[in-house]
Amino acid sequence: MLYIVLFLAILVLLGAIGVSRAGQSSVNVLAVQEGLKRNHPNDPLSQLGPNEFEAAYMRASRNRNGAISMFSMLGGLAGFVPGLLLGLMFVDQSVWIPTFLIIGLFSAGVLIGRSMGRNRTPEIFDLMRKHLHLG
Repeated sequence: MLYIVLFLAILVLLGAIGVSRAGQSSVNVLAVQEGLKRNHPNDPLSQLGPNEFEAAYMRASRNRNGAISMFSMLGGLAGFVPGLLLGLMFVDQSVWIPTFLIIGLFSAGVLIGRSMGRNRTPEIFDLMRKHLHLG
């Protein structure tokens, strides 16, 4: 029962971190557009209006963050199962050894999955161009 509670607590913590980061990214959309207009004036994305740019940016951001979250959760589950199996081998010695094994391997899996998700997912501007059929 302790393992299930710990696993759910970690999931809730990761979800809260994800929600807080998603809220912070929506604030700077217009600044991103201004920077794009200033640095790349010939880019088709810089020719969009502010509302269209914000809608496309939010859609691309949701798609990219969803893919990264999927990789994170798959990595966490891939670390949780071996941690649980290894923890069952040490359950007779101490209750803390399996707990630390499960938490450690789950956390390592989440970090590895997150870095894999960031590396394999296209950047936001590329996703915007794809969704808007700009090239």
